[in-house]
Amino acid sequence: MIEMIGPESFVEKPWKNGQGKTLELAVETQEGSEAWNWRLSMARVEADGPFSDFSGYERHLMLIEGRGLDLRHEHHADQILIQPFEHVVFGGDWQTSARLVSGPITDFNVMTRIGTCSAQLLAARAGNLPNLAEINFLYAPKKETTLICEAGTFVIFPKHLLKFSRQTSARIEGGPAVLVCISC
Repeated sequence: MIEMIGPESFVEKPWKNGQGKTLELAVETQEGSEAWNWRLSMARVEADGPFSDFSGYERHLMLIEGRGLDLRHEHHADQILIQPFEHVVFGGDWQTSARLVSGPITDFNVMTRIGTCSAQLLAARAGNLPNLAEINFLYAPKKETTLICEAGTFVIFPKHLLKFSRQTSARIEGGPAVLVCISC
């Protein structure tokens, strides 16, 4: 299974806390429900503030653009993202607030329902990809990226997302890109 998902398919949604918007790139909902098993999204953060509560989910957050995001977690160690493609993982139920280090940022988010799915969020640079999961995504934030695998060769243009199933061997050219591996 290979599917190219372009920006025209992305859906802008308000944050649960009402303080911003997220761009939903891909989502798998539970059958007969609006609740989802996993969701990929991006957000432009332009001001300090609290994160929305996503109890029951694990959050993966990667800095895509900007000069840093300082995450303050109540009752947990703080985390800071300074360089693009740095990422962190934390609980969706954690009381978290964000402080911009030096101006607005764009982040890439992966959330998975705890006990249903799990994810890995990685910076993918030219070369062989690590072990892939059942469901995988490559997102090219700024530069064209090419996936070469047994299913074929696929060019991912900037701001596009490629969804693909497990491959026995895969490598990329170009990038860097965001790699998401989801197991359910």
